[in-house]
Amino acid sequence: AVVSTQSAITAGRHNTVRDATASLLEKVAYGVETEPHLLPVGNRTLPSGSNISDGARLDVAARGFWTPLDKAFFDIRVLHPGAMSNNNKSLEKMYSDHEKKKEKSTDCDSALIPLL
Repeated sequence: AVVSTQSAITAGRHNTVRDATASLLEKVAYGVETEPHLLPVGNRTLPSGSNISDGARLDVAARGFWTPLDKAFFDIRVLHPGAMSNNNKSLEKMYSDHEKKKEKSTDCDSALIPLL
């Protein structure tokens, strides 16, 4: 597959943050997994923008983060303040916009924790 240089750089930053997050979680939680597969959603209705394809994966999952047996899911999004799409935005507005996009694409009742 052909990958543009910009896409490769973004994926590299994302994967570095994902791996660092997993490494830190191993110090405070157990059963840490990177890119675990999610269960198929079947006929369930999810918010617009949700990844409902078979084989969908998250960035990191860990048990014991909130409570001893619960499994928490972490979704990482890399924010580049110098990107053209962030031109003329305050840092607070950039974070707010990215947070809203993540919230829109996730189920509010889930244990998903977006990391920006």
